[in-house]
Amino acid sequence: MKPSLIKRIRLRIRRRWEWIKPYKPLEFWEKRGESYPEKMKDKNFRAVTREHRAVITEMLNEVQAERFIEVGCGSGRLFDLYLQFPHVVGVDMSWSMLGNSKAVKERLEFRQMNLVRASATDLPFASESFDCALTSEVLLHIPPQKVVSALDEIMRVSRYAIFLEFYTPAYEDPGKLREKRKELASWNFLHAYPSLFEELQLRVIRQVELRSTPQTCYLVTREL
Repeated sequence: MKPSLIKRIRLRIRRRWEWIKPYKPLEFWEKRGESYPEKMKDKNFRAVTREHRAVITEMLNEVQAERFIEVGCGSGRLFDLYLQFPHVVGVDMSWSMLGNSKAVKERLEFRQMNLVRASATDLPFASESFDCALTSEVLLHIPPQKVVSALDEIMRVSRYAIFLEFYTPAYEDPGKLREKRKELASWNFLHAYPSLFEELQLRVIRQVELRSTPQTCYLVTREL
């Protein structure tokens, strides 16, 4: 067998294993954080990010906020959208991701931002410490047995929250939801957000379906 063919087979096996191996969040995101700056240069990634930014900006304009938190701030790709807020906190569980965020913060001279290492299910802040919270493509990486705790914790520390996640109205069909879940890699989870919001007695103020990806952005609150 030719060396080039052996190499391709090994690469295919490795990629398949990475797809199905058990998901260990901290280990996964520490490793992913090392390569994320390169991913941000990808044209397709930048195109999706442009739509994310536009929709999130619309939502932010609807909320009168001075104290803002991003849970799962990752590489800091949205930081420039928060420069208007006088008090900002970025939270991530991964040291490598926080290293990327720190570099962006310093480049922007974002003096009113603090970076904190913490999990979405255990935020080290008092209740209602913030006016608005944001997660962008974060809940989709939290397993079903923990996602309710994460949502509840985020809404504990903030009056309003913006969730931009993998979900469309098509998944209201239980059959389509089950089929789509089977296609996902071990580190991705498809949650039925409308049902979760109802379970936690959260009110959806506005929702926007994205055009470039099967995602929806929700603005929610506990206030009736």
